[in-house]
Amino acid sequence: MKTSERKSTVATKTHPIFWGYEDYVSAEEFIRRAHSLVSDSLHTARELEGDMHLSDWRNLLELGCRLDNAVEHLDSSV
Repeated sequence: MKTSERKSTVATKTHPIFWGYEDYVSAEEFIRRAHSLVSDSLHTARELEGDMHLSDWRNLLELGCRLDNAVEHLDSSV
């Protein structure tokens, strides 16, 4: 399914967002966890003018995977 074809969904208490193995969170919690996962990494990238530490790169890749999983879960439950 193309991104433009995805149905719009809203996470609620009855429709939590998948974070990880048997871990479902509200939309607010998802945003907070995502922010804490990458905020330092993005700050480092800005300060180093695009250069990144491997740990920062890993955090960004982890968030990308978590977003992919969350979208896949939302698409399958619509």
